[in-house]
Amino acid sequence: MSDYSQEQIIPLIIISTFFIVFHFYIQIAAVTDCVQNSKLTKNKKIWWIIFILLSNFVGACVYSIVNRKDQSSDVWDDDGRIIKGTPLNGIFLCLMFGYEIMTLVSLVGNTYPVMMAICLGLVVPAIWFRHIYLSRNKTIWYYIFPFIEIGLVLAGEYYGMLSDYRFSAVIVVATVINDYDSKFLKKYLFVPIILLIVTEIMKISNMGIVLSQDILAPLILKNLTVYALVIIVAYVAKKQLLLNNKLKKVMVELKETSQKLEEASIVEERSRIAREIHDTLGHTLTGAIVQLEAAKKLIDVDKDKAKEFIEKSQEITREGFTEVKRAIKALKPISIEENTLKEGLETLMNNTMAHCDCVIENNIDLPDSIEDQLKTDIYRVVQELITNSLRHGNAEKINVIIDFQNESLRVLVSDNGIGCSSFKEGYGLSGIKERLKKYDAKIDYQSRRNKGFTCLIYLTFKKKELQ
Repeated sequence: MSDYSQEQIIPLIIISTFFIVFHFYIQIAAVTDCVQNSKLTKNKKIWWIIFILLSNFVGACVYSIVNRKDQSSDVWDDDGRIIKGTPLNGIFLCLMFGYEIMTLVSLVGNTYPVMMAICLGLVVPAIWFRHIYLSRNKTIWYYIFPFIEIGLVLAGEYYGMLSDYRFSAVIVVATVINDYDSKFLKKYLFVPIILLIVTEIMKISNMGIVLSQDILAPLILKNLTVYALVIIVAYVAKKQLLLNNKLKKVMVELKETSQKLEEASIVEERSRIAREIHDTLGHTLTGAIVQLEAAKKLIDVDKDKAKEFIEKSQEITREGFTEVKRAIKALKPISIEENTLKEGLETLMNNTMAHCDCVIENNIDLPDSIEDQLKTDIYRVVQELITNSLRHGNAEKINVIIDFQNESLRVLVSDNGIGCSSFKEGYGLSGIKERLKKYDAKIDYQSRRNKGFTCLIYLTFKKKELQ
């Protein structure tokens, strides 16, 4: 201890006091966060707490970076900056640790004046107060403190014997870059370099050195180069870090959205298959039942004729089974696979009249080329409405009209069945609504007892949009 004078010991005590208090606070904060961290197991918490207590400030920095909060809870401002739950907190601690090292290095070789130690030491609580407390409300003081901090560093340089304090200054500026948005930084970053150059010029002038161009030019160039390089690296690193974390956040959101879309597509596909099977089986079974009923009546009277009806029923059932398999594979009905919609509907109606005791009249005016999905949907809707007329209405005559009215596609299906005074929308009619929902269709049902049933559908399409 005899090698150090009282003037050398006092500044070290002052600096050490600031640093020890700061380290103790950081340790408490890191341990508290570790205890409350629900993502860590009990054993991991114990090991982290031991590591933080043994390694002091370094342990707190490592913990803050490794165990940063979940990015999905981050809040982003218009500048793309994380407001809370930020990994930048770990970077801030590392910068503070770097400042401490640079401050101690700067004191080596000096006479350790007290004022220099006080100025450099006050920077630590000033930065910490700004980072933790002023950032919450962001009052005018939040934007004043960065200027106070750089002023304290440069005041310490002015009082010190050495002139090379620029690294301590740029570390302080780096903490500002870490905490503030681009709008503020564009106004702030010019101030520290100007003050740094002015401070060094004042020191040189106080030493009695004549300020010439040979002295000023290298001085300004050296300060500008070091300052610019460090600040650019810090600014780009921060932007890259924020961008990476923002991309991770977007990836999490995209994954969640993708899962939701996948679930929705599964439900939609199930609904589609259910509608297709219902429409296909409904029509098939209706025809088969009619044939079997006829065979039942003729079985004791004309066995050959009854056998013919049974064979027709088998044929209808096979065709229906084929259509069900195609529906599951999302294929178009066979009758419209290579034909126009009009031809497919006419085939459907002719087969229905051949298999069932009914008459179906139609007036279909459609272009030959129609978009595949719309083609399938209209076919299935007409098929379901004909099936309902036969199965529920016991209709003997059905009218089908499909044409254009006022730039709308009109589908009108009516019958002379038993009708009803009121009806409950079953799976078939609700399936029609679901099938046509994507076209924003208007659907109207009308029925009265012994007055048949009518379904009127309007789909708003221009004729050229169908193709």
